[in-house]
Amino acid sequence: MYWQEFAAKTKDLPPSDHPFAELIEATLIGSMPDLHQQLFHDGELESFLRLKTADMIAEIDRLRKMGVSHEMAEELAMDAIFPREPEEPAEDWEIEGGMEDQTSALYDFLGGDG
Repeated sequence: MYWQEFAAKTKDLPPSDHPFAELIEATLIGSMPDLHQQLFHDGELESFLRLKTADMIAEIDRLRKMGVSHEMAEELAMDAIFPREPEEPAEDWEIEGGMEDQTSALYDFLGGDG
């Protein structure tokens, strides 16, 4: 009952029907259905959602104070809760081509013949 105990110690949690809680739950179902099922089965889902919603709201507030737009702050806060899969690593030929482009641009900048 980790999430329930943690929620009980935390004051001023948002309600479980908060729009961010619904977004978090939908993302959880889509990206980690086994975790969603386990939290639901253990009776921990509501506490988990309320705590993660509070985390998301706090992160949005922090980012907004730094001057980040509300939309970007929401996206970044969501990424903090559910990190995205890393992109596929670049192929060798993509890296080599990019390095050639950078080298050519440097020569052009320095006035060389590249």
